[in-house]
Amino acid sequence: RGVAPRRTVFELRKARERGHVLEGLAVALANIDEFIAIIKAAPTPPIAKQELMSKPWDSGLVREMLARAESDTAGGRASYRPDGLPAVFGMQPDGLYRLSDGQAQEILQMRLQRLTGLEQDKIVQEYREVMGLIADLLDILARPERIATIITDELGAIRAEFGDERRSQIELNATELDTED
Repeated sequence: RGVAPRRTVFELRKARERGHVLEGLAVALANIDEFIAIIKAAPTPPIAKQELMSKPWDSGLVREMLARAESDTAGGRASYRPDGLPAVFGMQPDGLYRLSDGQAQEILQMRLQRLTGLEQDKIVQEYREVMGLIADLLDILARPERIATIITDELGAIRAEFGDERRSQIELNATELDTED
């Protein structure tokens, strides 16, 4: 009974982290010219990362993505934030977005081919999928009957895979074996 909820919490944490990274990539794509200028002007990658993190960014795309995700869940924006992420990162009340350390690092490691319009569509699509997964995982944790269904399904799969007849025989009058040195 404890394994399924723990696994669900683990998957939820990973999905939230991935969604957070995708938000950062969407901010980068929306402000790509400025991002490239900052990265080009910085003498070292750590300085570029600091510059990216220090500036608040405007991104209508991320606002739209977050609004769509919020409308799908009762918990609102907090349901999608990674655990332990300080409030200074992410979408701020003024509508500007502040990048976290992980997002800035991911942006610096991003390949140039991901700057195409098709890649932007892929990021938005993956973000939608991750938000759907988060909503489903939150529903699993909120409803014990869903956890029971998952356990039942997993036990059925194990029975189907390993549920064959016993192959060895148990004999009642077996002779004792002596060990020899």
